[in-house]
Amino acid sequence: MQKWCKKTNGWIIIVALLAITAIPTAYAAIDITSAIKLFGVAYVVDMFQTELNDFVNAITMNSGLGKGDSTKVVPILSAGTGAYIGAAQVSGPYYQVAKVQAVAQLEGDVLDTIRAKVLIPLDSKNPLQGMRRVSQVGVSAIIDITIESAASPKPVAPTPVPTPVPTPVPTPTPSPTPVPTPVPIPVPIWDDYGVSSTLQQWPAFGYAIFAQDDIVLRGNNLRVTGAIRANDDVTVSGNNASFSDVIYAHDKVDAKKGIYRMEGVNKLSLPTMNWHTLRWLANKTYGGNITLQAGTQLYGVTTVDGDLMINGALNGGGLLVVCGNLLITSRGVSAPNDLLIWVEGDVSIEENNANVNAFIIAGGKINVSGNNVRLVGGLVGDDVIISGNNINLLYSSAALRHFPR
Repeated sequence: MQKWCKKTNGWIIIVALLAITAIPTAYAAIDITSAIKLFGVAYVVDMFQTELNDFVNAITMNSGLGKGDSTKVVPILSAGTGAYIGAAQVSGPYYQVAKVQAVAQLEGDVLDTIRAKVLIPLDSKNPLQGMRRVSQVGVSAIIDITIESAASPKPVAPTPVPTPVPTPVPTPTPSPTPVPTPVPIPVPIWDDYGVSSTLQQWPAFGYAIFAQDDIVLRGNNLRVTGAIRANDDVTVSGNNASFSDVIYAHDKVDAKKGIYRMEGVNKLSLPTMNWHTLRWLANKTYGGNITLQAGTQLYGVTTVDGDLMINGALNGGGLLVVCGNLLITSRGVSAPNDLLIWVEGDVSIEENNANVNAFIIAGGKINVSGNNVRLVGGLVGDDVIISGNNINLLYSSAALRHFPR
């Protein structure tokens, strides 16, 4: 999907201070402080996105919310440090609000006396992904998330009993040379190392789930962060499905009420695998059916002339091309330098508790039937079927920098 950079309308900012203890009691068993320290602000904002949005809407009583408009809570990214520093509620037309994944905060001095903060709704959380401003969307509230619980005061250390000691003779010491405070270097949030050029050529890669034919989502407790699109139909029949973005289909979206959908969109195409060219470009080639165990080193282009099973985290990364089918075990798959997997056949994630950090493109079907599966990347195939329970899919296009151009 091609994104356009337009001037955002004027913003109405309502400051709302929200301690983390304001989360409903249903989540009281979760250690929020540990979650923020371990996973970061962005993870917690995603987890409680609905509750935070409802909280702000209750305070503002949906003031100024027109017909066809919606609101959404996303993390705030500091462009000066690259860190997530809070959350914001954005508002506007529902089809534009659904695209917003983060708000960038830019700071600067005006006339040497005024410090200005500018908040920009963006369509991605990943600085490598080619962030773009989302037009027609404004920031309606700033949410300050504090990680210290108001109900648990800090313990007061006992006052130590002083022990008399002899008065030392003062020794003159030279004054230390002051060290200047370094000026933070802004993060180049639009520098995506070639990801945007791949997305412009193949916009189907810009979705968390894309299918040339049908998408069937029938598992329970499914959570997708990113848009979904099918050239034919999308069917959502499971319970407790949560989608952060719009579901697009050329034909029909069969889903429960309350899920944003758009039907009648144009069909998108996928590249055709040229096996002989990719094998010629390969830095390493495996012949026949193989299993890649945890710790296998990958770099550049790796080809497998047969079926592949991946059993754990790999070293390196790059483009992994499979001539046959792909099976990912419960140990999952990931790589520190990002992993793009291009499969000519089918892809199966059948086992439970798999942690998959890869962008997967398949010429055949993609089937996720295991339970408690977490995927970071994207699923692109002929048909995509998710029937497992407790599936969490977070879209990330960082691995697309490895796609041949």
